[in-house]
Order: sequence, then C-alpha cells, then structure tokens
Amino acid sequence: MWFRFRVELGFLTTVGRSARDNSLRVTPHSRVPSPSFSTKHVQLDKYEVRKEGYSFILTSQRMGCIFCQQPPLHKPPKHCRLSHGGPCSPCSKLKALEFRTSRVKQKFLEAQKTMTDLVKQHQDLKAQINRVHDPIIKRLPPEIISSIFQFRVRHIPFDTKASYDSSVEPIWAYITAPLILGAVCRGWRNIAWSTPGLWKSILARLNSPNLPWHIDFIRAWLDRSGGLPLVVRVYCDKQPKLFEAVGAMASVINRQSSRWQILDLLLPSNIMSLFCGGLQSGSILRSIRLEPSDGGVNGNSFKMWNVIPKPAKVFMSSMRYKSIVIEWGNVTWVQQGYRSTRDCLLNA
Repeated sequence: MWFRFRVELGFLTTVGRSARDNSLRVTPHSRVPSPSFSTKHVQLDKYEVRKEGYSFILTSQRMGCIFCQQPPLHKPPKHCRLSHGGPCSPCSKLKALEFRTSRVKQKFLEAQKTMTDLVKQHQDLKAQINRVHDPIIKRLPPEIISSIFQFRVRHIPFDTKASYDSSVEPIWAYITAPLILGAVCRGWRNIAWSTPGLWKSILARLNSPNLPWHIDFIRAWLDRSGGLPLVVRVYCDKQPKLFEAVGAMASVINRQSSRWQILDLLLPSNIMSLFCGGLQSGSILRSIRLEPSDGGVNGNSFKMWNVIPKPAKVFMSSMRYKSIVIEWGNVTWVQQGYRSTRDCLLNA
C-alpha cells in the first residue's frame, strides 16, 4: 500500500508516524502539492487521507468501542426481499447479531451500575470500620476532638521579613494541616470540615496553572471558616496569565474583607489594587503587609472601599506612605523596605 501511495505522489516524500493517533504524515520533498491529491479529503484503502499544507495526513480507521463509539459499519437495506420475498441469509444474521449486541450492551450498562453501587457500599463499609476501630472517635465526643484538631493546626503568622528573606514554601505546612486531618477517614473529615477554627488561614497563589480550580477551593475553604477572623495571604511572583480568573479570585476574597485580621499581599503592582475589600463598612484589620513583587515599577496603592482600616502593624516595601490609605494614627509598628530614610521623609 505504501509503495503504491508513493508512486501516486510522483516524487520523493518523507513519512513520519504518530504513535498518539496512529497517523502518518507524508511530506513531499519538492514542497509542491501533488496533482493526484487536489481534493482536501479522499479515501485510500483503510486510511483516511487529509491534506494539510504541503503534507498529507493518513489516519487509520480503527474499530471503535461499541459502547462508547459506534463503529462505521455499512447499513444494509431496511427491507431486504432477496430470498423469496424475505431477507437474505446475511441480512438475517446481521439483524440477529444486532439484537444480541443490544442485549450485551444493556447487560454491560447494568453491570456498570451494579459495580458503582458495590463500590459505594465498599466505601460505606470502610467508613463504618474506621468509625468502630477509631480509638479517638469511639471514646471522645466531637467537641473534644475538634479542640484537639485546633491545637494541631497552626495559623499563618504575620511575616515581618522581606520577600528575599522569607519563603512561601513553609507556609504550605500551615495550609495542608487541616487537609491532612480530613484525609484520615470520613469521621475525621466530618469533624474537621465542621470546625471553623481550622480554616482561618488562607493562602492564594494567583499564578497557579490551575487557577479556576483554585478559586473553587478557596471559596469552599472560606465557607468552612464560618464567621471567624481571617489571615489572608495572596502572592504572585510574576504576572499571571489568567487575568479573568485573577479578578474572580480577588472578588471571592474581597467579599470577606470585613473578616480580614491579617492581610499579606505579595503581588505585581497592577494586581494589588484589586484587593480593595467589598461593600462591607466594618474592618478588623490589625496587621497589613504590602510588597509589590515587581518592585513597584508600575506604581502601586492600597485603598479599601467604604472603610479606612486601622492596623497596628504595617510592613510596606517600595510604596509611598500616601499611597496606603489607612488610619496611620493607630499604627504602633511599621517597617519600610527598599527605601532610604530620605525617601521616607520626602514621600511622607
């Protein structure tokens, strides 16, 4: 077959096979489309030929799964009358085969449903076994277990170091702790998920490759935190690619601005202004850290809607005092990074 195809092309070709979709790419060396393949779509034996620029893509027509994808079989006439007014022998056999195929397919779907039910029963039994054999859940009430979990989980502290002195990696230990507790068994997960004190610290990464999923993750995290004060840390060391998702993430976090107790933003200048709070008029913000990850080359500012927060601790880097709209009279500790004393006096 391949030799005949080469002859039809009429000149030397390069053939390459793709293991992913069982296709072949045939490219003429002369870079001139062959007159034998002037159409864009032709059939050649068991291969489908598609013209793409100076190449011809050959894809084998493999038999599809009868449950997921019906194979391209030839349909016989609906009313065969070749055998004394009735269907011929092949048509009769094909009809019987199609009937058997439909029955097998139905049995397959029933078996699939039965398997799904068995898997669910298996999971339920494992949960019951864990509950019966768990020495903690069996002996202690949920309120005591919840308190033990809260002693186990630490919350993100206020970072007083510059970005080159600190790392985000240790912070993940604070975030993963409640998730680890919930991964032990269903009983532990139910208690952990219903303990708001475990979910007071939030870490959001805006340049995550899977940011849309991360938004749903943060939204569920906030729901578990109830109405408790929040420690919010948002970071992005470079410009994100999904700007719409960044706006959606900022909107989710801004809705909880009345619960911000510690706010830590390590973001590019053009994104930092998105975290301006929601429509709530109250604020319990006590510590704020603002550090442009790009050095503030595009200008930066921080201002919340409908409220002027009164933090006691402020860490700022590459930002002017006037660009941060807070109640400075309430500040008892401040640290300025990347600016000299002269710049502070001139920009104050």
